[in-house]
Amino acid sequence: MPDRRVELLQSMPIFGGIRDDIIELIVERAPSLTVSAGDYFFHEGDAADSMFVLEAGEAAVVKDADGHLVRAVSAGECFGEMSLIDLAPRSASVCAITDCMALRLTSECLYEVYCKDVEQFAMLEMNMGREVTRRMRQLDAALEAIGDAATPQFSAIRRVVPSAPSSQPTDVYYGSDLARVHHSGYSHHVERTWQGIVALLARGGVAAGARVLDVGCGSGLLARRLLDAGYAVTGIDASPAMIDLARGYAPGAAFSVQRLPMDAAAGDRLPNVDAAVSTGHVLNYLDTRDDVATALRDVARAIRPGGVLAMDLITDAYLERSDVGDVHAKVTDDWAIITRFVLTEPHRLERMITVFRRTGDQWHRSDERHRNVAFDAGEALRILRDEGVDARQQASFGAETLPRGLVVLTGIRRA
Repeated sequence: MPDRRVELLQSMPIFGGIRDDIIELIVERAPSLTVSAGDYFFHEGDAADSMFVLEAGEAAVVKDADGHLVRAVSAGECFGEMSLIDLAPRSASVCAITDCMALRLTSECLYEVYCKDVEQFAMLEMNMGREVTRRMRQLDAALEAIGDAATPQFSAIRRVVPSAPSSQPTDVYYGSDLARVHHSGYSHHVERTWQGIVALLARGGVAAGARVLDVGCGSGLLARRLLDAGYAVTGIDASPAMIDLARGYAPGAAFSVQRLPMDAAAGDRLPNVDAAVSTGHVLNYLDTRDDVATALRDVARAIRPGGVLAMDLITDAYLERSDVGDVHAKVTDDWAIITRFVLTEPHRLERMITVFRRTGDQWHRSDERHRNVAFDAGEALRILRDEGVDARQQASFGAETLPRGLVVLTGIRRA
């Protein structure tokens, strides 16, 4: 058996204090199995004779036929050990959310451990009991923390188990749940930057009544500020849910679902405008650096001679953040959001986002995986200048302080 499986078990609390020779015996006796996304390891009520150690993938422990979520399981975690303790049928079902690989530790395997060393067997049984107790305490703490914000119906949080892997393509970023949470709970970036953006437009000679393109307009937070400043606003965003919110929040603007880069072969192009603005490092959500470069050209070409550009962009320095691997959480009366940041490859940051949103007397769960690709500021300036924009880099739109590695590009299109 590969040494990595021995190392995996050695790293898990449930095997704490277990000698190497016993772990090697367990790995030797434990078959490895693969379960495709959407398939089940087992179902609630099944007879139980084994536990599982997840080597790769993600799974969900769910209750009842409706799929009420109990907990998520990631690589390096185990499940099913309760049935080895009480010998009762399975108390929940476990479904593979992505393609999974797992070790199956049977009761026969544990009996071999008992025959070889009863003290090690007792240690393993005690560890399994501690693991079950730890999860019960975590559940108690979670329910107490949610408290009145969730009501007793929090136990009815639901997640429809997908029949395909949960990673989502970029064209479905900001579904309905996340769009609403972002609109109500994450307006602070626009609130910090809009005054600087309006000032940049004014200094560039973009007067009231001029047409401004809001690239990646989201739910219309910036568009509404631009309308208040007297501009005629056109907003585009790849998320239909965001556009629906924007039409209600900033009804004086014109909004449409549009994803960059434009399809040049089909003759698509952005409308001609007096200024183009973008906040929230929108172009970094595109699939590749080539897409970012093409989108920069699309935006530059949309600006009339003498018009103004103001946008932000994340660079590689942004990826050198100290919170990579941390879990960020925010809870309100009507929603909760949990976000993890992971560096998956050079120049790429991924956000794993889970949202719980109250819908009537239940809570609905949705998951999104956002991929950001960093882009070199110098290369962005070169592209914009080649397209006729006298572009420069600055630390912010105005007086706000932006995170390290998030830069602002501004400029005026040459006549």
